[in-house]
Amino acid sequence: MIIGYAKAAIAFLETAGTSLKWLIVAGIAIALVTIYGIWHHQIYQSGVNDTIAGIAREDKGWVDRAWEARSKLQACKALGRGWDQTTGRCQ
Repeated sequence: MIIGYAKAAIAFLETAGTSLKWLIVAGIAIALVTIYGIWHHQIYQSGVNDTIAGIAREDKGWVDRAWEARSKLQACKALGRGWDQTTGRCQ
């Protein structure tokens, strides 16, 4: 079946004029460039999304550590004691 299509395409190209052949070649080239552009954009966008997700994970880690430090400070103040900034401990 594919061989039949290939033979028909060859027969068509043999009877086609030069300008039609160039139009076909140009159409194929445009299609290939478009497909490559779409693929490249998807790869690029995937990288951007992965990077943003990584930054969000890192930011969440910093926020969680800040909340943990704040809760320690508040617990220390609730005991009426002072916080030593150099050691990061309650006095």
